[in-house]
Amino acid sequence: MKQYLIFIISLLLLFAVFQMLSGWIMTLAYTPDISDAWYQSENLSHEVTFNGNGSIIPTIISTGLAGTIAFLVVKKIKNI
Repeated sequence: MKQYLIFIISLLLLFAVFQMLSGWIMTLAYTPDISDAWYQSENLSHEVTFNGNGSIIPTIISTGLAGTIAFLVVKKIKNI
């Protein structure tokens, strides 16, 4: 039971860290087109809408990395 708790806690913590890191990296990589946005600002709506067009690939990669590291952490603690 102790190993299971260590695995679950480390998986959840690593998953959260990788999610934050991937969001930070995607934010750094984003380059807005300011000149085009300036000319389109006249036709903007006064309502705010959110689109869910993000990619699932970073989530899958970060989950795989988090699971692998969590497995290695549990294996290392088991050997101690």
